[in-house]
Amino acid sequence: MRFVETMGGQDLIAILQTMNDNQFTGALEANTSNVFATIWLRDGKVIYARSSESTNLGEALTILGLMARDKLDELLKEVDGPNYLQDSMLDKIIVEQNLVPKEVITYIRAYQVSETLFHIMDWDKVGYELKEGGQPKIGSPELLPVNYDWLTFVSEYGPDWPRIRARIGLPNQLFRKQPIKRRDMELSPQEEKIYSLADGHRRAKDLVLWSGMNFYDANRCMYQLLDSGAIDIVETQSFRPSQFMSKAVSEKLQPLLKLPGVISAFLVDRSGKMIVQDRSTQEHDELNEHIKTMASIFVTTVDDFERNLPKESDSGLVEQILTEKENGTKTVLLISPSVILVIDAAENVNWGLLRLSGQRTLMSVRMHLFASSSH
Repeated sequence: MRFVETMGGQDLIAILQTMNDNQFTGALEANTSNVFATIWLRDGKVIYARSSESTNLGEALTILGLMARDKLDELLKEVDGPNYLQDSMLDKIIVEQNLVPKEVITYIRAYQVSETLFHIMDWDKVGYELKEGGQPKIGSPELLPVNYDWLTFVSEYGPDWPRIRARIGLPNQLFRKQPIKRRDMELSPQEEKIYSLADGHRRAKDLVLWSGMNFYDANRCMYQLLDSGAIDIVETQSFRPSQFMSKAVSEKLQPLLKLPGVISAFLVDRSGKMIVQDRSTQEHDELNEHIKTMASIFVTTVDDFERNLPKESDSGLVEQILTEKENGTKTVLLISPSVILVIDAAENVNWGLLRLSGQRTLMSVRMHLFASSSH
Protein backbone atom coordinates (compact mmCIF):
# COMPACT_ATOMS: atom_id res chain seq x y z
CA MET A 1 0.00 0.00 0.00
CA ARG A 2 1.61 3.27 -1.16
CA PHE A 3 0.59 6.73 0.05
CA VAL A 4 2.50 10.02 -0.17
CA GLU A 5 0.42 13.16 0.11
CA THR A 6 0.34 16.71 1.51
CA MET A 7 -2.88 17.39 3.39
CA GLY A 8 -4.12 19.12 6.52
CA GLY A 9 -3.62 18.10 10.14
CA GLN A 10 -7.33 17.42 10.59
CA ASP A 11 -7.14 14.96 7.65
CA LEU A 12 -5.29 12.61 10.01
CA ILE A 13 -8.65 11.24 11.23
CA ALA A 14 -9.71 10.16 7.73
CA ILE A 15 -6.26 8.68 7.02
CA LEU A 16 -6.32 6.62 10.22
CA GLN A 17 -9.83 5.44 9.35
CA THR A 18 -8.56 4.26 5.95
CA MET A 19 -5.63 2.49 7.58
CA ASN A 20 -8.06 0.81 9.95
CA ASP A 21 -10.33 -0.30 7.11
CA ASN A 22 -7.35 -1.78 5.26
CA GLN A 23 -5.85 -3.36 8.42
CA PHE A 24 -2.55 -1.67 7.58
CA THR A 25 0.60 -2.67 9.45
CA GLY A 26 3.51 -0.26 9.31
CA ALA A 27 4.33 3.38 9.96
CA LEU A 28 2.59 6.59 8.98
CA GLU A 29 5.13 9.40 8.90
CA ALA A 30 4.00 13.01 9.13
CA ASN A 31 6.07 16.18 8.87
CA THR A 32 5.67 19.93 8.71
CA SER A 33 8.43 22.56 8.64
CA ASN A 34 11.12 21.19 10.98
CA VAL A 35 8.83 18.91 12.99
CA PHE A 36 8.23 15.27 12.22
CA ALA A 37 6.16 12.48 13.74
CA THR A 38 5.62 8.76 13.31
CA ILE A 39 2.49 6.75 14.04
CA TRP A 40 2.90 2.98 14.15
CA LEU A 41 -0.03 0.73 13.33
CA ARG A 42 -0.65 -3.00 13.59
CA ASP A 43 -3.60 -4.48 11.68
CA GLY A 44 -4.98 -0.97 11.27
CA LYS A 45 -4.81 -0.03 14.95
CA VAL A 46 -2.52 2.66 16.38
CA ILE A 47 -0.09 1.09 18.83
CA TYR A 48 2.34 3.98 19.39
CA ALA A 49 3.19 7.49 18.19
CA ARG A 50 6.04 9.91 18.77
CA SER A 51 7.12 13.27 17.36
CA SER A 52 10.28 15.33 17.50
CA GLU A 53 8.47 17.57 20.01
CA SER A 54 7.00 14.81 22.18
CA THR A 55 7.64 14.66 25.90
CA ASN A 56 10.08 11.81 26.38
CA LEU A 57 9.82 9.16 29.05
CA GLY A 58 12.67 10.45 31.19
CA GLU A 59 11.38 14.03 31.11
CA ALA A 60 7.89 12.85 32.12
CA LEU A 61 9.27 10.91 35.08
CA THR A 62 11.19 13.95 36.34
CA ILE A 63 8.13 16.22 35.85
CA LEU A 64 6.06 13.80 37.94
CA GLY A 65 8.74 13.73 40.63
CA LEU A 66 9.28 9.99 40.19
CA MET A 67 12.96 10.23 39.27
CA ALA A 68 15.75 12.67 40.07
CA ARG A 69 17.58 14.23 37.14
CA ASP A 70 20.96 12.80 38.16
CA LYS A 71 19.46 9.30 38.41
CA LEU A 72 17.96 9.69 34.94
CA ASP A 73 21.31 10.77 33.51
CA GLU A 74 22.89 7.73 35.11
CA LEU A 75 20.29 5.39 33.54
CA LEU A 76 20.59 6.95 30.08
CA LYS A 77 24.28 6.00 30.05
CA GLU A 78 23.23 2.37 30.34
CA VAL A 79 21.05 2.47 27.22
CA ASP A 80 22.61 0.67 24.28
CA GLY A 81 22.35 2.25 20.84
CA PRO A 82 22.23 5.79 19.43
CA ASN A 83 20.92 8.79 21.35
CA TYR A 84 17.67 8.99 19.37
CA LEU A 85 16.69 5.56 20.72
CA GLN A 86 17.35 6.43 24.36
CA ASP A 87 13.72 7.24 25.15
CA SER A 88 12.47 4.12 23.41
CA MET A 89 14.83 1.77 25.22
CA LEU A 90 14.88 3.43 28.65
CA ASP A 91 11.72 1.65 29.82
CA LYS A 92 13.44 -1.75 29.73
CA ILE A 93 16.16 -0.61 32.16
CA ILE A 94 13.58 1.00 34.45
CA VAL A 95 11.54 -2.22 34.55
CA GLU A 96 14.59 -4.42 35.13
CA GLN A 97 15.63 -2.27 38.09
CA ASN A 98 12.04 -2.01 39.36
CA LEU A 99 12.34 1.78 39.66
CA VAL A 100 8.83 2.78 38.55
CA PRO A 101 5.55 0.82 38.38
CA LYS A 102 4.83 -0.57 34.92
CA GLU A 103 1.43 1.14 34.92
CA VAL A 104 3.15 4.52 35.10
CA ILE A 105 5.23 3.76 32.02
CA THR A 106 2.10 2.70 30.11
CA TYR A 107 0.39 5.93 31.21
CA ILE A 108 3.31 8.01 29.92
CA ARG A 109 3.38 6.09 26.62
CA ALA A 110 -0.35 6.81 26.23
CA TYR A 111 0.34 10.48 26.94
CA GLN A 112 3.01 10.46 24.20
CA VAL A 113 0.54 8.96 21.71
CA SER A 114 -2.16 11.52 22.54
CA GLU A 115 0.29 14.40 22.48
CA THR A 116 1.57 13.35 19.05
CA LEU A 117 -1.84 12.76 17.45
CA PHE A 118 -3.26 16.07 18.65
CA HIS A 119 -0.10 17.98 17.71
CA ILE A 120 -0.37 16.67 14.15
CA MET A 121 -3.95 17.94 14.06
CA ASP A 122 -2.56 21.41 14.94
CA TRP A 123 -0.51 21.52 11.74
CA ASP A 124 -1.91 23.36 8.70
CA LYS A 125 -0.01 21.50 5.97
CA VAL A 126 1.30 18.02 6.62
CA GLY A 127 3.34 15.71 4.44
CA TYR A 128 2.14 12.13 5.02
CA GLU A 129 3.94 8.98 3.91
CA LEU A 130 3.13 5.33 4.59
CA LYS A 131 5.85 2.73 5.09
CA GLU A 132 4.70 -0.84 5.25
CA GLY A 133 5.93 -3.26 7.87
CA GLY A 134 7.77 -0.84 10.15
CA GLN A 135 7.24 -1.25 13.90
CA PRO A 136 8.53 0.83 16.84
CA LYS A 137 11.81 -0.07 18.50
CA ILE A 138 10.80 -0.20 22.15
CA GLY A 139 12.64 -1.76 25.07
CA SER A 140 9.41 -3.00 26.69
CA PRO A 141 6.76 -3.21 23.93
CA GLU A 142 4.40 -5.02 26.31
CA LEU A 143 3.94 -1.68 28.11
CA LEU A 144 2.58 0.16 25.06
CA PRO A 145 -1.13 1.11 25.24
CA VAL A 146 -1.95 -1.21 22.31
CA ASN A 147 -5.49 -2.02 23.45
CA TYR A 148 -6.72 1.57 23.50
CA ASP A 149 -9.04 2.61 20.65
CA TRP A 150 -7.09 5.63 19.42
CA LEU A 151 -9.13 5.98 16.23
CA THR A 152 -12.37 6.45 18.18
CA PHE A 153 -10.58 8.84 20.53
CA VAL A 154 -9.33 11.21 17.80
CA SER A 155 -12.55 10.87 15.79
CA GLU A 156 -14.58 12.01 18.78
CA TYR A 157 -12.37 14.79 20.06
CA GLY A 158 -10.20 15.80 17.08
CA PRO A 159 -12.74 18.11 15.40
CA ASP A 160 -13.07 20.15 18.59
CA TRP A 161 -9.33 20.33 19.22
CA PRO A 162 -8.56 23.57 17.25
CA ARG A 163 -11.01 25.46 19.49
CA ILE A 164 -9.36 24.11 22.65
CA ARG A 165 -5.81 24.70 21.46
CA ALA A 166 -6.52 28.24 20.29
CA ARG A 167 -7.75 29.15 23.77
CA ILE A 168 -5.00 27.45 25.78
CA GLY A 169 -1.99 28.48 23.72
CA LEU A 170 1.31 26.63 23.54
CA PRO A 171 2.20 23.58 25.67
CA ASN A 172 4.80 25.61 27.60
CA GLN A 173 2.30 28.25 28.73
CA LEU A 174 2.17 28.74 32.52
CA PHE A 175 -1.08 29.18 34.46
CA ARG A 176 -1.92 30.52 37.92
CA LYS A 177 -4.99 30.38 40.14
CA GLN A 178 -7.45 33.26 40.47
CA PRO A 179 -8.78 32.63 44.02
CA ILE A 180 -11.25 35.54 44.04
CA LYS A 181 -13.13 34.23 41.02
CA ARG A 182 -12.87 30.61 42.18
CA ARG A 183 -14.87 31.35 45.33
CA ASP A 184 -18.10 31.84 43.40
CA MET A 185 -17.72 28.83 41.12
CA GLU A 186 -18.95 25.27 41.16
CA LEU A 187 -16.13 23.17 39.69
CA SER A 188 -16.33 19.55 38.58
CA PRO A 189 -13.86 17.12 40.21
CA GLN A 190 -11.77 17.18 37.03
CA GLU A 191 -11.72 20.99 36.93
CA GLU A 192 -10.85 21.08 40.62
CA LYS A 193 -7.87 18.79 39.93
CA ILE A 194 -6.50 21.07 37.19
CA TYR A 195 -7.19 24.17 39.31
CA SER A 196 -5.23 22.72 42.23
CA LEU A 197 -2.26 22.01 39.94
CA ALA A 198 -2.13 25.51 38.41
CA ASP A 199 0.58 26.89 40.68
CA GLY A 200 2.18 29.35 38.26
CA HIS A 201 5.16 27.06 37.71
CA ARG A 202 3.70 24.05 35.89
CA ARG A 203 3.35 24.32 32.13
CA ALA A 204 0.15 23.39 30.32
CA LYS A 205 1.71 20.08 29.27
CA ASP A 206 2.72 19.41 32.89
CA LEU A 207 -0.84 19.99 34.10
CA VAL A 208 -2.08 17.41 31.60
CA LEU A 209 0.55 14.89 32.63
CA TRP A 210 -0.08 15.40 36.36
CA SER A 211 -3.86 15.27 36.01
CA GLY A 212 -4.14 11.53 35.32
CA MET A 213 -6.89 12.33 32.79
CA ASN A 214 -6.84 11.66 29.09
CA PHE A 215 -5.16 14.33 26.99
CA TYR A 216 -8.34 15.91 25.62
CA ASP A 217 -10.24 16.01 28.92
CA ALA A 218 -7.37 17.68 30.75
CA ASN A 219 -6.99 20.34 28.06
CA ARG A 220 -10.76 20.87 27.94
CA CYS A 221 -10.75 21.50 31.71
CA MET A 222 -8.01 24.11 31.25
CA TYR A 223 -10.12 25.73 28.53
CA GLN A 224 -13.15 25.92 30.82
CA LEU A 225 -11.14 27.27 33.75
CA LEU A 226 -9.59 29.95 31.54
CA ASP A 227 -12.97 30.86 30.10
CA SER A 228 -14.49 31.23 33.56
CA GLY A 229 -11.49 33.18 34.89
CA ALA A 230 -10.63 30.62 37.59
CA ILE A 231 -7.09 30.46 36.17
CA ASP A 232 -5.07 32.97 34.19
CA ILE A 233 -1.88 32.86 32.14
CA VAL A 234 1.44 33.85 33.72
CA GLU A 235 3.17 36.65 31.86
CA THR A 236 6.73 35.40 32.18
CA GLN A 237 8.55 38.25 30.44
CA SER A 238 7.91 41.54 28.66
CA PHE A 239 6.95 41.42 25.01
CA ARG A 240 8.74 43.23 22.20
CA PRO A 241 7.16 46.43 20.81
CA SER A 242 7.15 44.91 17.32
CA GLN A 243 4.99 42.06 18.62
CA PHE A 244 2.45 44.38 20.20
CA MET A 245 2.26 46.74 17.20
CA SER A 246 1.87 43.92 14.69
CA LYS A 247 -0.96 43.43 12.22
CA ALA A 248 -1.75 40.11 13.92
CA VAL A 249 -2.63 41.88 17.18
CA SER A 250 -4.72 44.51 15.39
CA GLU A 251 -6.70 41.82 13.60
CA LYS A 252 -7.65 40.22 16.92
CA LEU A 253 -9.82 43.29 17.60
CA GLN A 254 -11.98 42.78 14.51
CA PRO A 255 -14.52 40.32 16.01
CA LEU A 256 -15.41 42.92 18.64
CA LEU A 257 -16.46 45.40 15.95
CA LYS A 258 -19.03 42.94 14.60
CA LEU A 259 -20.98 43.10 17.86
CA PRO A 260 -24.06 45.35 17.64
CA GLY A 261 -23.49 48.64 19.43
CA VAL A 262 -19.67 48.57 19.49
CA ILE A 263 -18.21 51.86 18.23
CA SER A 264 -14.45 51.32 18.49
CA ALA A 265 -11.78 49.29 20.28
CA PHE A 266 -8.09 49.74 20.96
CA LEU A 267 -5.29 48.25 23.05
CA VAL A 268 -2.78 50.17 25.12
CA ASP A 269 0.23 48.84 26.99
CA ARG A 270 0.50 49.61 30.70
CA SER A 271 3.02 52.40 30.06
CA GLY A 272 0.49 54.21 27.86
CA LYS A 273 3.08 54.59 25.09
CA MET A 274 2.01 51.89 22.61
CA ILE A 275 -1.47 51.81 21.10
CA VAL A 276 -3.02 49.28 18.71
CA GLN A 277 -6.27 50.30 17.05
CA ASP A 278 -8.90 48.50 15.05
CA ARG A 279 -8.97 49.29 11.34
CA SER A 280 -12.07 51.48 11.61
CA THR A 281 -10.20 54.13 13.61
CA GLN A 282 -6.72 53.98 12.08
CA GLU A 283 -7.52 56.31 9.16
CA HIS A 284 -9.21 59.08 11.16
CA ASP A 285 -6.56 61.56 12.34
CA GLU A 286 -8.85 63.38 14.76
CA LEU A 287 -9.95 60.13 16.39
CA ASN A 288 -6.33 58.96 16.50
CA GLU A 289 -5.31 62.00 18.54
CA HIS A 290 -8.30 61.52 20.85
CA ILE A 291 -7.34 57.86 21.42
CA LYS A 292 -3.75 58.81 22.26
CA THR A 293 -4.98 61.27 24.87
CA MET A 294 -7.53 58.86 26.31
CA ALA A 295 -5.01 56.00 26.43
CA SER A 296 -2.78 57.99 28.76
CA ILE A 297 -5.75 58.90 30.96
CA PHE A 298 -6.97 55.30 31.12
CA VAL A 299 -3.55 53.97 32.14
CA THR A 300 -3.32 56.57 34.90
CA THR A 301 -6.87 55.71 36.04
CA VAL A 302 -6.10 52.00 36.27
CA ASP A 303 -2.87 52.65 38.16
CA ASP A 304 -4.73 54.86 40.65
CA PHE A 305 -7.41 52.21 41.19
CA GLU A 306 -4.81 49.51 41.84
CA ARG A 307 -2.80 51.65 44.24
CA ASN A 308 -5.95 52.19 46.29
CA LEU A 309 -7.13 48.59 46.39
CA PRO A 310 -7.64 47.16 49.91
CA LYS A 311 -4.49 45.46 51.16
CA GLU A 312 -6.36 42.17 51.59
CA SER A 313 -7.07 42.00 47.84
CA ASP A 314 -5.75 38.68 46.50
CA SER A 315 -4.57 39.84 43.10
CA GLY A 316 -3.68 43.51 43.53
CA LEU A 317 -5.16 44.12 40.10
CA VAL A 318 -8.33 45.75 38.81
CA GLU A 319 -9.94 43.65 36.08
CA GLN A 320 -12.67 45.92 34.69
CA ILE A 321 -13.63 49.60 34.84
CA LEU A 322 -16.83 50.95 33.29
CA THR A 323 -17.31 54.66 32.57
CA GLU A 324 -20.33 56.48 31.13
CA LYS A 325 -20.20 59.64 29.01
CA GLU A 326 -22.70 62.49 28.87
CA ASN A 327 -23.97 61.39 25.43
CA GLY A 328 -24.95 57.96 26.80
CA THR A 329 -22.08 55.95 25.32
CA LYS A 330 -20.01 53.86 27.65
CA THR A 331 -16.40 52.79 27.81
CA VAL A 332 -15.26 49.53 29.35
CA LEU A 333 -11.63 48.92 30.28
CA LEU A 334 -10.59 45.27 30.44
CA ILE A 335 -7.30 45.07 32.29
CA SER A 336 -4.37 42.66 32.49
CA PRO A 337 -0.87 43.08 33.95
CA SER A 338 0.54 44.00 30.52
CA VAL A 339 -2.28 45.32 28.34
CA ILE A 340 -5.55 47.27 28.64
CA LEU A 341 -8.37 46.72 26.15
CA VAL A 342 -10.59 49.79 25.70
CA ILE A 343 -14.03 49.40 24.08
CA ASP A 344 -16.45 52.23 23.33
CA ALA A 345 -20.06 51.13 22.90
CA ALA A 346 -23.57 52.55 22.57
CA GLU A 347 -25.93 52.65 25.53
CA ASN A 348 -28.06 49.77 24.20
CA VAL A 349 -25.20 47.32 23.71
CA ASN A 350 -25.51 43.82 25.19
CA TRP A 351 -23.05 44.31 28.06
CA GLY A 352 -22.89 40.67 29.08
CA LEU A 353 -21.91 39.62 25.56
CA LEU A 354 -19.53 42.55 25.20
CA ARG A 355 -17.65 41.75 28.41
CA LEU A 356 -17.38 38.07 27.50
CA SER A 357 -16.15 38.85 23.98
CA GLY A 358 -13.78 41.48 25.34
CA GLN A 359 -12.29 39.10 27.90
CA ARG A 360 -11.72 36.48 25.21
CA THR A 361 -10.14 39.03 22.90
CA LEU A 362 -7.79 40.25 25.63
CA MET A 363 -6.81 36.68 26.50
CA SER A 364 -6.17 35.95 22.81
CA VAL A 365 -3.91 39.00 22.55
CA ARG A 366 -1.97 38.03 25.68
CA MET A 367 -1.60 34.44 24.46
CA HIS A 368 -0.20 35.76 21.19
CA LEU A 369 2.25 38.12 22.89
CA PHE A 370 3.63 35.72 25.45
CA ALA A 371 3.60 32.65 23.21
CA SER A 372 5.59 34.48 20.54
CA SER A 373 7.98 36.01 23.10
CA SER A 374 8.90 32.53 24.35
CA HIS A 375 10.35 31.40 21.02
